[in-house]
Amino acid sequence: THEILHAQYFLQAAFRKTVDDYWYNRVKAEDKPSIIKALQRVGYNVSPVPGEDLLLINEFQAYILMAGAERMHLRSFVPTYRDEMFQKLEKQGVAPIQVQSDRN
Repeated sequence: THEILHAQYFLQAAFRKTVDDYWYNRVKAEDKPSIIKALQRVGYNVSPVPGEDLLLINEFQAYILMAGAERMHLRSFVPTYRDEMFQKLEKQGVAPIQVQSDRN
């Protein structure tokens, strides 16, 4: 589901707008450096600079929303952000595609 979520981010403007808005307005400022470091540790060249943060936001959403997210690189952030992000996307009519759901 991780790669499917990347496609959804690029192909659905409402999905991308909702995710971007979520990153800028809902993800806590104190969590962002840890998220960036976690992604950098596994080889992503992510930038926290607005306008240059496409990869950062796209990887964040894919690792938070994917099936099995609680076992992946951003697992410590899943309890804080996953359900709320799902709800915001569903409200916009662009629910994340899930091949195998593990939300329950």
